[in-house]
Amino acid sequence: MLFVASCVAQFNATAPGAAQPGAANETLVSVDQPIPSFFAIRSCVPFSILVLPSKAPPAGAPGSPGANASAAGAARVLFNASGDVINGTNATVADGVLAIQLAHGFETHLPIQLIVYTDPARPLSYAAAYGSGDVVVGPGAANGSAFEAAGGGGGGRVIATGVDVQRVVITSSGTSGHHVHGSFDTARVRASGIGVTGLNSSRPAQVAARLGGITTLVADVPDGSSINGTADGLSKVVYADGQCNVQSATPLFRFPSIFGSAPMGAGAGGGGGLFDTNKCTKVAPEAIGARAPLPATTWTCGIIVDGQTFCT
Repeated sequence: MLFVASCVAQFNATAPGAAQPGAANETLVSVDQPIPSFFAIRSCVPFSILVLPSKAPPAGAPGSPGANASAAGAARVLFNASGDVINGTNATVADGVLAIQLAHGFETHLPIQLIVYTDPARPLSYAAAYGSGDVVVGPGAANGSAFEAAGGGGGGRVIATGVDVQRVVITSSGTSGHHVHGSFDTARVRASGIGVTGLNSSRPAQVAARLGGITTLVADVPDGSSINGTADGLSKVVYADGQCNVQSATPLFRFPSIFGSAPMGAGAGGGGGLFDTNKCTKVAPEAIGARAPLPATTWTCGIIVDGQTFCT
C-alpha cells in the first residue's frame, strides 16, 4: 500500500510505474492524490516536507507541481520520489491530524519531494518534526488564530514563514530549534537542548520564554514588544527592540562570595558576570537577523533508511 488512511478516506494505493523495492534502476514516480482536510501535521520521516495552501502553490517553488497543481480548496499530497520510497511511506489522517511515518526501510539516490497542500478553509495550526526531516510551512498555510511548532528531538525543524495568527507556541528540544516568521500578537517559547530558536514578528508581540540547556532564543520583534520569562543553564535571549526581562531561575552560584563581593568584579546582577541573573543580550537592529537567519531548505536526496517509524 502506498498510503493507508483512517476511516475518513482510502487513498489510491499504487503509483503507476512504481519501481519495485530493491530495483537496480530507480524510477522517479509522481503521485498526486486527495486526502481528508487536516489542521495538524506530524512528521516522523527522515526527509523534508513542504506544506502549502492548496489555493496558491508558488510558481517555481522547489518541486513545483506545474500541471499537477492542487485544485483550490482541496487538501492533497504530491509525492515525487522513487517507487520504493513512496511505497515505504505511510500517511494517516485521523481527527484532523496528518501523521507521516515509515512503513519500511529503503535506499534511494533520487530526490524525495513531498508537498502537502492544506485546505484553505482549515488553516494549519500545528506542525511537529519528530524525525530528522524538516517541516517547512509556506506563506498562507498558517493563517488561523494560532500556530504551534513542536518536536526537534530527532534533528528535524519546523520552519514556518508568512504565519499570520494571534498566538504562536514553540516547543523544542535536542539539537534543533524551530523558526517562525510572520505576524502575531503573543508567543510562548519553551526550548531546551542546544538549538537556536528564531522568532520574527512584523507587529509588536508579547513573548513568554522558558529556556534551558544552552539554547538561544532570537526574538526579532519591533518596538512595543516585551520578552519575559526564565532561562537556566547557558541559555539566553537575543533581541534588538522592545523590552526584555528574562532572568535565570537557578543562579550559577547559589551562595554569596566569601570575599564579600563577586570574583572578577561581577556583582550579583551586575552586568554579565558569574553572578548575573540577566539572560537578555541586546544587539543592534541591523545585526539581529544574522543571529538566527532563516535556514536554507532543500529537498532530501540520497538516503538509506532501515526500519519503521511511528508517529503518535
